Amino acid sequence: MVRFTARLIATVCMLYAIDAVAATGWVSDVFYVPLRSGPSDSNRIIHRGLPSGTVLEILEDDTERGFSHVRTPAGVDGWMNSQYVIREPIAAVRLEVANKRIKALEAQAAQRGETLSELRESTSEASSENDALSTQVAQLDGELSELKRVSASAIEIQKQNESLTSLNERLRGEVDRLIDEVQRLESNIEQRWMLIGAGLALGGLLAGVALKVRPRRSGWS
Repeated sequence: MVRFTARLIATVCMLYAIDAVAATGWVSDVFYVPLRSGPSDSNRIIHRGLPSGTVLEILEDDTERGFSHVRTPAGVDGWMNSQYVIREPIAAVRLEVANKRIKALEAQAAQRGETLSELRESTSEASSENDALSTQVAQLDGELSELKRVSASAIEIQKQNESLTSLNERLRGEVDRLIDEVQRLESNIEQRWMLIGAGLALGGLLAGVALKVRPRRSGWS
């Protein structure tokens, strides 16, 4: 009983040890197909074995014997069992092509991602430039409005200056006319005073002459 228990324990330990070191594996799908000189297994082997995935040119099929006449990429003609000749690439080749396609698509995706990032940056920069241009346009509009206002004020001031200049010229002409009138009146007044003075002088002279020529009366009369 003790021996049986010991053996059982040893067996369990071995099973645990096997499970601990066990790993998953696969049988390789690469195999080699011989190439013969004729369409049968009795014909001479002219090529020890073509690896799976080799591209072949199919020259003819012998469906009765189940062999295919093929030519290798190296130009060797021979016969092999038709069960090893398929019309599409093997899984390994398709997997390799798929992996290459995946890598190409990943590269395209990465490139498109970079292009998208550049486009986003360009869009952001363009948006910033548009905002800057909009700000400049708004500033220019403000300056233009101010210039229009100043120009309108300058035009109005120019019109007022022209009106004041015209009024000044009219007033100056009126002042000159009044000065001429005053000078003419003063000249007339002077002439009148001269005539009056001359009249008074003449009157005094005549009075003196009259007194001189008047006969004197005697005291007895």
